[in-house]
Parts: sequence; C-alpha cells; structure tokens
Amino acid sequence: MPDLNDYKPQTNPVAQAADAAKRAMGFHEHFTPGIEEPKRIPIDAVGSSGMRLDRALSLAGASDGVYGLNMVPSGETTDLDPRSVIEANSRVVMAGARLIIAHPKPAPSFGTQPVFYHDDALVRGVDPAPFATVADGADATLSAMPIHDASFGWGATPHQALRAKITRADHRAIGGDQLYDAFMIAILRGLGELADQLLLNAILAATPAAFTFGATAARHAKYDELRALVGTSGTGAGIAGDGSFRTGGVFAELTAATDKTVVGLFNRAAIALRPELSVHVKRLNANGDTELIVFANAQAVVPNPAGDFFTVNA
Repeated sequence: MPDLNDYKPQTNPVAQAADAAKRAMGFHEHFTPGIEEPKRIPIDAVGSSGMRLDRALSLAGASDGVYGLNMVPSGETTDLDPRSVIEANSRVVMAGARLIIAHPKPAPSFGTQPVFYHDDALVRGVDPAPFATVADGADATLSAMPIHDASFGWGATPHQALRAKITRADHRAIGGDQLYDAFMIAILRGLGELADQLLLNAILAATPAAFTFGATAARHAKYDELRALVGTSGTGAGIAGDGSFRTGGVFAELTAATDKTVVGLFNRAAIALRPELSVHVKRLNANGDTELIVFANAQAVVPNPAGDFFTVNA
C-alpha cells in the first residue's frame, strides 16, 4: 500500500535544519551516580534534516523587493520537482544521458542465519546482433557480444558534499529571509553539474579516441543521436552557417565540468543518484553564524565509454 506522505510536497530541508540548529544545545549532560551536578560535555549544536529527490518540494515565494532571476515569484508558493530541476541543469542529461533516481534494493529475508548481502543494479546497452552469410557446410563465424553492461551499487560509493558558511550579516541583508530557498535551488542545480562532472570524468578516464563520423557509424549510431559538449578550453567549437553551435559538424553545448570537448552517444550512458539528501546546519557561535553541510551520493554508469564517446583535439 503506498505511503500517503509520498504525495505531499516536502518542506525545505535547509530551513528545517536551520530551525533545529537554533534550538540545539551545545552540550550533553552526563549524570554520574552519587553526584547531583551533571557534567556538561561540549558538542556541536547541529540541526539535521533530509529530503527525497523523487518527491515534490515546496518553496515559499520571494519577498517583495527581491527580484530573483530564477526564483519563485513574490507572493506565490510553488511546488518544484527536484528531478526536473536537476535535469534542466545537467548538460549530459540534455545531451541524452538518463538520470536514474536509484533506490537501494531491500535485502531478502535469510531467516536467522547471519549473511553478507550485496545486490547491484545494472545499466545495459544492446547493439544489433551481427548476422553474416555462411557457406553450406561451414560453421557460423563467432561474433562479438552485442550487449554492454555496467553495474552500480551504493555500498562503496563515495559521498559528494557541499559546505557553505552563512553569516549573521547574510541573514540581515536584503533577501536574507529567502536564503534557505535560494540555497535549496542552488543545491538542486549543483546536482545537475555534479552529474556532468561524474559522467564526463568517467568518459575521459577511458581515454576515448579522436572523433570521426566513421568511428561513430561503426557504433550503429544515427547522426541525430550524436551530441557534443564543449569544455572551458572551447576546443573545436564554432558557429555553423545556419547559426547553430557545433563542433566537428555535431550540435554542441557548453559545459563547465571539463576543459575537454567530448562528442558521443550520451543516450547510451546514465547517471545514478541516491534518492536521499542529508542536510545539516551547525550553529558556529552566539552571533548567529551557521554552516550548511549537504551530502549526496551519485555515480556515472557508462557501459561502453571507449566505444561510444570521442574527443575533439582541434
């Protein structure tokens, strides 16, 4: 039976954690038997919250006099789809890569026996099977495997984190009451760029060959599938006669995630995001300064990085 809470928009977890940090005690009381006065052990004053990337997020509208360029209009409360915000700010997703909000699979029951359990998920690409003519009485030629797999799981995935300081002056400045909403949008947009960094780094780590149309044709690709991402060096990029932005004749877009230019079949790659974000706000002092820490888990999943992607060197 579905949980009814899955259909309710989430409140801003940054605001929730910040509110909890304001009330958090900066010490823990330890009572020793026979001693009336407790011992106070200093601890960080931290408020914690979290959010799910597969549920709507409710943000308050901007204050009057605050003209956000990509914020919610004043006087409105709008529900955002976190996945849509991430996809709209990821160049690799716009180029065709699949964004997977990947839930960890629950472990099956093994009774009372202690066991080690690990169950990865799989991203699979399938090529056309290579048929060949066979002479009478001859054996069929052994073909290459037309299936490309890449598995992923969350057990050993590194964390990605954001850490930012919010001062009392930031809160007191114009628009300070909207900082938590602005940070939430920045976090979702940042996850889009994180997807770009992880996928492009995974592709470049495979040292793909130089781009040619012939090599792309050998991967059973259509021209419409090809996309290029031009990094900060701008290698090979230019404006075509029809006004489109291209590199090597391929439609292109800019990215800040690398200094290289990558051409490829991005629809044959994926980015997996764990659905939960962990959000913490730490009160730094009595002046009202706080620190925001956000943890995420993401990984690139590319079945054939060396075969489906290429670089442009000039």
